[in-house]
Amino acid sequence: MLNKLKSKYEQYLAANKFKGNPPMLYESMNYIMNIGGKRVRPILTLLGAKVSGGKLEAALPVAHALEVFHNFTLAHDDIMDDAPTRRGKPSLHVKENTATAILAGDNMMITAFDIILNADLPNKTEILETLTNTAREVCEGQQMDMDFEKINHVTIEQYIEMIRLKTAVLLGCCLQCGSISANAPQSTYKLLYSFGVNIGIAFQIMDDYLDLYGNSELTGKRTGGDILAAKKTALFNLAWSNANQLQREKLELWFDKTKTDEDTRLANTSRLFDELNIQQRCKTLMEEHFSSAKELLVNSTLNKSDYQDLLDLVEFLRSREE
Repeated sequence: MLNKLKSKYEQYLAANKFKGNPPMLYESMNYIMNIGGKRVRPILTLLGAKVSGGKLEAALPVAHALEVFHNFTLAHDDIMDDAPTRRGKPSLHVKENTATAILAGDNMMITAFDIILNADLPNKTEILETLTNTAREVCEGQQMDMDFEKINHVTIEQYIEMIRLKTAVLLGCCLQCGSISANAPQSTYKLLYSFGVNIGIAFQIMDDYLDLYGNSELTGKRTGGDILAAKKTALFNLAWSNANQLQREKLELWFDKTKTDEDTRLANTSRLFDELNIQQRCKTLMEEHFSSAKELLVNSTLNKSDYQDLLDLVEFLRSREE
């Protein structure tokens, strides 16, 4: 089912390419929309509609709008992170230039709202309100992420709150908006929202995990890129929480890009993470949130036949580790 939903969305995407003048702006938008990805957010939107008894065709514009919004955040994130690649291909600001990437991202954000505004849905105002609130939270999470770079460490609880805002609320928004498009009761779409937030937190923790412990050929990213960029992800914050004073001093040294060369920083940090069993600690934290998501469904009044696809999605996301 998940592959069918992905295929259905990608057919819709192919039939709705961006067009306009100046061409460079719209070609840039099409570039970032078509460089791959698992299409988790449109799949979630369509699943939200399906679980709620709605028609997928009615939810497709909403799914598209949310994927456009997501890719807008990626275009801007890559600039802020100075990331040279996205999904194994040049980031938009590298392929073109920073100014074009900013403008393309801005136009994608506007377009996401415009798609919903022009959709044939009786409850699009509620969908727009949901996306507006989510968009604000995503910006808050991004600012928190940048603020965290300026301080020595944060607690793992503070970090989880940041990724809840930066990443997870959008996944919850997708499920909720899909459910709203199907005229579901509030109890249903709020449940689906909570499910989405939990898998979103797990999803980001897995991203952190894969940065160091994943297969770079599959992730499309340099192994240990977060360490080299001195990003304090779940791995760093778990290490800090479990380290003694000497180990913390070493972490501070190796996360200072001015003190040691990249190879030394990466090798030493990786060894310390091994000493502190960070690989397993990170997997455990991730599994806690995947489990919380599944429990929400199992303990709900939904029929298992209705939410089985969501359980399949959890396994689909977990398979990224393999």
